[in-house]
Amino acid sequence: MLVVSSRRAVRAHVSRRRLFAGIAATGVVPAALIVLALTFTGSPQAPKPENYSPIPLPKTVGAAELRERELDWSLDVKRSVADLTTPQVLVGPAGTLPTVALTPRPEPYTLTELGDRFPSVVRRGGGTTTLAAGVFVPAGATLDVAGERQSEVRLSSDDRGFASIISRGGTVRLNGTDDQPLRLLSWNEAAGAPDANLDDGRSFVLTIGGRMDLSGVTTERLGFGTGTTSGVAWRGKPVSSQNAEVVPAQGSVTDSVFRENWFGAYTFEAVGMNWTGNEFVDNSAYGFDPHDASNDFIVEENVAHGNGRHGFIFSRGCLRNVLRGNTSYGNAGHGFMIDDGRSVATANAEASVLTSDYNVIEDNVAYGNDGAGVLIEGGVGNLVSGNTLQDNYVGIRVKDGAQARIEDNVVLDNLLYGVHVLDSARDVAIVGNEFDGSWGSIGLGRQDVAQVSANAYGQYSVPLTVSGYSRELNMSPLQKVQLTLRWNPVLLLWAVVLGIPLVLLLVKAPAHTAGWVRRRAHR
Repeated sequence: MLVVSSRRAVRAHVSRRRLFAGIAATGVVPAALIVLALTFTGSPQAPKPENYSPIPLPKTVGAAELRERELDWSLDVKRSVADLTTPQVLVGPAGTLPTVALTPRPEPYTLTELGDRFPSVVRRGGGTTTLAAGVFVPAGATLDVAGERQSEVRLSSDDRGFASIISRGGTVRLNGTDDQPLRLLSWNEAAGAPDANLDDGRSFVLTIGGRMDLSGVTTERLGFGTGTTSGVAWRGKPVSSQNAEVVPAQGSVTDSVFRENWFGAYTFEAVGMNWTGNEFVDNSAYGFDPHDASNDFIVEENVAHGNGRHGFIFSRGCLRNVLRGNTSYGNAGHGFMIDDGRSVATANAEASVLTSDYNVIEDNVAYGNDGAGVLIEGGVGNLVSGNTLQDNYVGIRVKDGAQARIEDNVVLDNLLYGVHVLDSARDVAIVGNEFDGSWGSIGLGRQDVAQVSANAYGQYSVPLTVSGYSRELNMSPLQKVQLTLRWNPVLLLWAVVLGIPLVLLLVKAPAHTAGWVRRRAHR
């Protein structure tokens, strides 16, 4: 009887004095979570590193000297062509291969014809043509290389020299078909493979002041150095030594692949080019690199991925270009970049800044790039609209005096910001975008650097920062709770651990209360 009474006393003691105290104590942490959520201002520290820092590309020792030697030799060939009536093989300086110098005529030249004329340096067989000499195409001449005549063209390239196709004012047509694509690549005959050594230069394709068209062509393992010798390149030329006016390069490139070149494709002082349905993949530096005064391009439905720098970059004085419907992913730099040039001199290049203006980047996709999905560096009137930018370091970054409009983009799960406008930018409009999942939706270097309106915000750590400090956007208490738990998983764990007992206690509380009331009544 004494034991039973003691048990009842213990139960009564627990039920009366400690039940609600236990409930209150158990609810402290969940209550603290709610308070924390309602005062949520975001994670205080941004992900590191704060800036994209590319790994320096390896430099070809003596690349500038090799480039100048090749270009000087092509000028010598051009002067020699004036004294020729038919194509001839010309012997170049030490360290170079011979060059087949074409002469002007209305009919195009083919590699079949050149193989018949010069079988020792234009060797054909089994659908493959090996050029053991470069080919020079002057103004008034056309070189037509078609896939139906040969499936592969190999440009000899080793420590004895390298064969390149160079046009100065002429026309080059490289054409494959769906049934018979054309492959153009450097070739080390001793190794029986493409040339992998850039230290002694490597074969390239270049037109200066002429026209070059590619369709259905795969180019591989071409180029060295920068610019004109970097792979496949178009460059304008001065009208004369007395006239600085430039004759621009021109051309059209469709359904072609630029793979494992030094630069995928490069232009300088080219105008009105169409680039459609091409792929720039695994090139050592840039995928597609239009440079100075490359204007009025239409760039549509191309793909750039796996490149050692940016997928697409228009750099220094590039005007009125349209990039539409392209995809850039998995590049070691930015997905898309509009650039004003080099603002700081380096050991390899002088500073040279010229803004790139009135360019349009619309309806593209950029994901998984080490840098920004889109970077606007300098320039006025540039538009970034309707793009999907996901899983980059930054979705869109604007800097260095740039004036731009950022509208109607979908910006998801980028590591740092959806849109990052540095204090060096000016007059940026951020309108009608959809943000979700980044550490911060919008980061501003200063309050007046951008106008922000009509954007939609999903889950993020910090909705808006100005000069590194969080700014509140309109959020419901539920959104704050969601964000707190999203970015603080330990708190979520504690909420589960302590929340389950609390729920159980609350479920049992009515029964305990009713029992207590009955016992009081019986007394």
